[in-house]
Amino acid sequence: MDYGKKLSLGRWFVRVLMGSALIALLLMYGSSKNVTTSELTKVIASTNVLIIAAVEILDKITDRSTYVRMYAGFYRATGVSPGSRGSFIVSILTPAIVGLGIFALMLYITAGTVSFSLGSYSPAVILWAGALATYTMLPETGDDELIAWAWLGATIATHGQYLHNALMIPGLLQLVKVIIGF
Repeated sequence: MDYGKKLSLGRWFVRVLMGSALIALLLMYGSSKNVTTSELTKVIASTNVLIIAAVEILDKITDRSTYVRMYAGFYRATGVSPGSRGSFIVSILTPAIVGLGIFALMLYITAGTVSFSLGSYSPAVILWAGALATYTMLPETGDDELIAWAWLGATIATHGQYLHNALMIPGLLQLVKVIIGF
């Protein structure tokens, strides 16, 4: 079997376990910071639609090929052959490294756009960024647009109150001010 062609059951299981652990950590963090449903709904509804689209595209890409290629690359780089003792460590490290990278990226992007639109950097923003990162890391989520549905639900729940924030392209307002200023 060519380990670079598909996600094995073992790697799928490791991703599920890590995703479940991340969800548990996020829920513990949210409860320790007393993040309310109202705060989280506001953050979700304020998330820029470009971020929502990017997360959905990233999720589709990672579900189809990225992890498989990364596993193959890690195996080749480490010289570990699949099925050996070292392959278990590679199977754990790959989603951990990728997951942490995606979390850092999502936190940076989400916190920047939400803070820009809401003017705050709250635990709800960190919770939402963690949820986006976990979503992209979990296997088999690329077929459904769950984040887009969550955003739409939050937008409906807030009666579109934050829709202008979500549709604003970051920096566009400053660009318009510069153009009008001349």
